[in-house]
Amino acid sequence: MAKDYETYEGRRVYVAATSYQLAQEVSGAWAGRESPYVVKIPDGAAAVKSGAFYFESDIVTVLIPDSVKLIGENAFDYCKNLSSVVFGSSVTSIMEDAFCDCESLADIHLPESLVRIRARAFSGCKKLTSIRIPDSVTFIGEDAFEGCDSLTEVFIKNPELLEDAGLPEEVRIITE
Repeated sequence: MAKDYETYEGRRVYVAATSYQLAQEVSGAWAGRESPYVVKIPDGAAAVKSGAFYFESDIVTVLIPDSVKLIGENAFDYCKNLSSVVFGSSVTSIMEDAFCDCESLADIHLPESLVRIRARAFSGCKKLTSIRIPDSVTFIGEDAFEGCDSLTEVFIKNPELLEDAGLPEEVRIITE
């Protein structure tokens, strides 16, 4: 029997609702899904709404299309098993607490389009070991990386942006 669904790295992909209906439709809507799973934001969505996937612990990967420009506040907050995010090429802002306490988040490649990383955007991402901040970033909010205990290196052109980012003391800042 042929499968009638998409897969990513061997896991079933569930396409999220639509950009501004995510918060309403996700609440309880993911119950009964094959766990763990991959979430794909639909092509054409402009944003991932604030709190859209708050506390969805069965998500392991998020696929964000090129159409998305904004990751809302708390969009993936407390997604404890989220280990990777694949950003499209248009994200310009990652809002407050967007990936806060995603304890398993270890693989993240920020897009070159990114301009703003708001307060606590990645705080509590305990498995994050390295991150490259694109040259396009002009603002990094307070405690954006606070509690990222495994973070050992940050690649960035303008290290002054990291002044209040809450980095661990032993982190190595590599200017590019």
